[in-house]
This record gives sequence, C-alpha cells and structure tokens, in this order.
Amino acid sequence: MFSSKRMWELEDKFEEDLLKRSQRVRDSKPKYEKPPRPAPAHHHHHHHHGGCHGEESDEGTHFRDEERAEAELFSRSCAQKKNKLKENI
Repeated sequence: MFSSKRMWELEDKFEEDLLKRSQRVRDSKPKYEKPPRPAPAHHHHHHHHGGCHGEESDEGTHFRDEERAEAELFSRSCAQKKNKLKENI
C-alpha cells in the first residue's frame, strides 16, 4: 500500500500544527524559577535511653531536672508493669 502526496501533506500539517506548536508556546514563555525559600529550621529531638525496652544508662544523657524526673517516673511505671506481668504468669 502506498501513501499519497495528500497523506504526506496531512502528516506534515499535523506535525506542524500540534507537535511543533506546543514547543513554540513553551519556548515563548519565560523560564520558571523556583521562589527562594527560607533555610530549614533546626529541630532538636531528645532521645531518651533506657526505660521499658532496655537497661537504663546515664552516659551521654544530659537531662534537665524536669526531664530527669519524667524519665524516672516513666522508668518506675515500666518496672511496675513488668512486675505485674511476672505476677500474672
């Protein structure tokens, strides 16, 4: 099967009208530049060692008095829970 001259012209017109036109429109618009963003804020996270999941260790931990008291309460509550579980077994 052979294509006619009219078919070639139609393919060329399609390419010009649809495919190349979209590229020309994109090229005519100004290039997008991302707006400047502020530097990310530094978030400090405390990592509490010890508690229910392992042995307690004071090495490398620098709690303030309030944080130390909270850690001790947490540790005591975990110990009480462990004791209750042992009693139930």
